[in-house]
Amino acid sequence: MKKINTKFLLAYAGGIVVYFGYQQLFEREFDFLTLSAFASATFAWFFIRHSEVPLVKPLAVVRVDNECIHIQGETFSIEDIDKVALETSEGIGYFSLPFNTINGETSYFAFEEKYFDEFERYLIGNIPNLTFIK
Repeated sequence: MKKINTKFLLAYAGGIVVYFGYQQLFEREFDFLTLSAFASATFAWFFIRHSEVPLVKPLAVVRVDNECIHIQGETFSIEDIDKVALETSEGIGYFSLPFNTINGETSYFAFEEKYFDEFERYLIGNIPNLTFIK
């Protein structure tokens, strides 16, 4: 989190520097509204850029063996898993365990839609009595 905050502050400061460059180049008087617009534009860019979930190959991050399911370094007992969220939207597949948390956080990831059917079959074949939430 600290790394992202530092990048955010640098991006925000960069927006302010660009504003002052604009002010000097075009010989404009100080305008707080324009300064806010330049700084807010960097905030919007930063927020959009860092809010994307990276795409993974689902069978590279999920493995079922010996009554356990391993998801991105987290391990859950298969007995505790009865519902998973699995859906696609606009060419992206999404997977999460909304009812199985570790320290209050849910395991989730996104993947290319082309892996959806294969991944769904893998889950059905390895986790008994599984219900999909869509």
